[in-house]
Amino acid sequence: MAAIWGKISFNGNIQPSINSIMSQVYNEKCRLDRISMTGSSKYYMGCGIINVTRESRNEIVPIIDEENGVCITCDCILDNRNKLKKELNIKPEESVPDGTLIYRAYCRWGIDCVTHFRGTYSIAVYDFVKQTLYLIADPVSSRCLYYYKDN
Repeated sequence: MAAIWGKISFNGNIQPSINSIMSQVYNEKCRLDRISMTGSSKYYMGCGIINVTRESRNEIVPIIDEENGVCITCDCILDNRNKLKKELNIKPEESVPDGTLIYRAYCRWGIDCVTHFRGTYSIAVYDFVKQTLYLIADPVSSRCLYYYKDN
């Protein structure tokens, strides 16, 4: 993967055009295989994807889980995929993208899922029911994570 971006408004006033503006910026500045975005009046999240692993060709992030009220996007390459798959009861032969592994880990362990990850990553988890946002970077910040908070 290459980049993640987003905006969260806890009072619900995001302009719908902002996602297309970010998409245009990343398309002009980066060599991406594809861009995926999602959002509402309260949030938007995007991910520029570069296919660097066999599994990344099937990557679908951001992931929206309406049932649990969560949206997750990530820029990641996990080094401990096999161990995670075992811990999450995923068959070894099943091809699961890293973003999906992160999502499933979050569903199982909550924010403590980060203690299970080895690799390079930046992750954004927005719980639109609890109105919380987690921004996570790997321990040495191999994948940069910049943020800005206003009001």
